[in-house]
Amino acid sequence: MSRNLYPVILGLAGLAASLPASAHNGMLPYCHGAIDCGMGGAGVAQAHDATSTALNPALAGQMNGEAVLNAGWFHADRTMNAQGGMADGTVGTQNSQLTDYPDGSVGANFRLNPQWALGTVFYSGGGGETKYAKRRTSVAGTGAAGDFDNAVRIRKANWATSLAWTPSAEQSYGASVILGWQDMRSNMLTTGMAPTAGKHEVDDAFGWGMRFGGAWNLGELGVGAFYQTPIWFQRFDKYKDLFVGPIDEPAQFGLGLAWHITPDVDLLGDFKTIMWDDVRAIGTQPPEGGFGWTMQPVLALGAQWRLNPTWTVRAGWNYGPSPIADDKTFANAMFPAINEHHLTTGATFNVNQSWSVSGSAYWSPENSQKDPGTGDNFSQNGKGTTITHEQYGGLLGLRWKF
Repeated sequence: MSRNLYPVILGLAGLAASLPASAHNGMLPYCHGAIDCGMGGAGVAQAHDATSTALNPALAGQMNGEAVLNAGWFHADRTMNAQGGMADGTVGTQNSQLTDYPDGSVGANFRLNPQWALGTVFYSGGGGETKYAKRRTSVAGTGAAGDFDNAVRIRKANWATSLAWTPSAEQSYGASVILGWQDMRSNMLTTGMAPTAGKHEVDDAFGWGMRFGGAWNLGELGVGAFYQTPIWFQRFDKYKDLFVGPIDEPAQFGLGLAWHITPDVDLLGDFKTIMWDDVRAIGTQPPEGGFGWTMQPVLALGAQWRLNPTWTVRAGWNYGPSPIADDKTFANAMFPAINEHHLTTGATFNVNQSWSVSGSAYWSPENSQKDPGTGDNFSQNGKGTTITHEQYGGLLGLRWKF
């Protein structure tokens, strides 16, 4: 029966790769499946479903054969009020014209024997998109006419295949090979204040990286840890004049705890670090062709309560401070990846021993940043620029144990 699942998983890969995404923890999603999304994205120490291997490849060793499909939607409200010497201050606050997006993931886990398991998952790698009616930068001094500096889109998708070794019931170890895809289009200005040669045309890039993890069951306490290398991407050839290098997915490392306080109640907590400052195209300062992002710590807390054999309810909170400093606001006004808090909830309905349906919802309250004009020349000439970002959305997941 499990062999029949391969064409289904491969056929849904295109769906996962085509889903636009917007910023949550910087440019990355805060979660991957309906279950962990309902608990603030926490899950490094405890397997939830086949998408859990995107968090920690060792968790493939805690599951038997199963498949899961998650599909949903989210809404993003973003505004830009560009001010200062570089901006046309008469435009005022603008709302991004693009607000609603599909979301989802798909995964499967295969038990090869008592000690080895194989997991595969397609999931959104993040990204972001804005399109404004008016440009960020004034026409004066650019030497350009027409539409420019008012739109950008980056989409990302990853496919992680994990192999896990479970030498005993108390421990498992795993490694993933991650294949990544991203595309981009934009009409932003270069650091030389000229429209990009990319002319808002689509360009794509491919990359690869690895993730390593371990999971340990210590009675009432579960512990998990992971390290992900950067996902090294090709450079966008059409947009070499915008960035000093490829837009790699940054290295990450983290630790998770799962406390089983009763047979029916679990408390989960994850802490991870996202190394945005090590990505040359992202961490480099704006005058040198980057965005000036900093390292981002992320805390995820979640809880679940099994009310009865049929129903489980969940709640969570995810917090990651904006990786964009206030004095980098103007440089990042087209890409307001400043979400910080995520409040989440969710539930699972077990249809029978093989099938279950899960749902989750989240709200990321509006966050606002204003450029004080005390930074580099972009900040000084964009003094007073304000950006905001708010999101909400949800997922439905169908899980099949085989």
